[in-house]
Amino acid sequence: MTFLRSSQILVLSGGRHFKAQVVNPIWVTESWIGTMVEYRTMEALCEDMLHEGMGSIQVRYLRDKAVLLTPNDGIKLEDFIKDNEESLQKCLNY
Repeated sequence: MTFLRSSQILVLSGGRHFKAQVVNPIWVTESWIGTMVEYRTMEALCEDMLHEGMGSIQVRYLRDKAVLLTPNDGIKLEDFIKDNEESLQKCLNY
């Protein structure tokens, strides 16, 4: 299983590479990007995740099917994903 860590996003434009100073606030380095299994409203996705017992992470819509997953205080997202892999697969692609 792989997620794209939001602190590792590389921006390419027209085949050109741009180098920029990387500033990683804690919420960015602890967040991951995933995609919805099927396009749904954020309300429906969050409801499904709560129903599956995954209320300890915040889900924010980015665009299309992409979402930003951010853990609540005291939660390690990588451990959370390992512990809830089966439930996450019902809601998110990774």
